[in-house]
Amino acid sequence: MDPTIKEVRLAIEQDNAPDLSYLGVYSSKLEPGGIDRQEPGRDYGHGEYRFFNPGCGNPEYIEQDYARHEAYNRGDWRCVGLVVTVVRECSHGFTDEQTASVWGVESDYSDECYLRSTFAELGAELEQQAAVEATLAAEGLPQPN
Repeated sequence: MDPTIKEVRLAIEQDNAPDLSYLGVYSSKLEPGGIDRQEPGRDYGHGEYRFFNPGCGNPEYIEQDYARHEAYNRGDWRCVGLVVTVVRECSHGFTDEQTASVWGVESDYSDECYLRSTFAELGAELEQQAAVEATLAAEGLPQPN
């Protein structure tokens, strides 16, 4: 590892404000291809938006997108951020800390290769891909916070 690198930290943190508009949006107005949540069998409660309208995806998948968003609302999955922090030893005893991250990653991912490659890409942004890969090899994937 580069002698100026003091520490490499990898973390999976909860994304408290994810943008789920790609799935669709709840609204008080029905748009073309939208769902009326008052129809029998739908989850619609008092004080909630009545309609669910398509997001930026294909409108033919509105039912799947609605079910996915409702699963998020129930807490079946969440969004997380993948964070790489590199701490370098600088002159005169000072340290420099740099962080790179990507947010909005769906927590029910099943591809460990995706996590490894994303951590490595974030490390490359910090010009420390080798250090991140060494940390992954030594410690494995971090556990979500």
